[in-house]
Amino acid sequence: KYNFKLFDIGKLDKNNNLLVFGRSDDVMNLRGHRIGSGEIEDQILKINTIKEVCAISCKDEFEGEKVVIFFSKKKKSKTKDLINEINYKIINYFGNWSKPKFIIELSQLPKTRSGKILRRILRVLVNDPKKKNIGDVSTIYDKNIIKEIRSKILKINYD
Repeated sequence: KYNFKLFDIGKLDKNNNLLVFGRSDDVMNLRGHRIGSGEIEDQILKINTIKEVCAISCKDEFEGEKVVIFFSKKKKSKTKDLINEINYKIINYFGNWSKPKFIIELSQLPKTRSGKILRRILRVLVNDPKKKNIGDVSTIYDKNIIKEIRSKILKINYD
């Protein structure tokens, strides 16, 4: 056996497949609490109607950083109920200080062809949805998701 560190967080499922949740070095600073995005995503994925999730941080003028959740769902279920359940899971597990600023449903998350979620695109768009140059998108599987993300973020009331 060889041991080496990839800085990924994951676990084995019941079929002995390795599920990789995210980077262990992807840490947010929320009100002085350091928390990994993988920790938040792990709690949300316990909701059986959630297909995929991504937790990132965005700038907040009062608190420095706040959590933003992007998710897609497996089945036809009410988005409002899922948002309430996501909020409940996060607050119940971590505390009120971890309440997300936004929870946004997408048809799918932006991913590479190999299935890696492109967090940097989500971060850029959350912090500036009107930004034209969002970086290299050559590896993205479906470029149409950028329009959906931009549209959903612009609909949010930032006041």
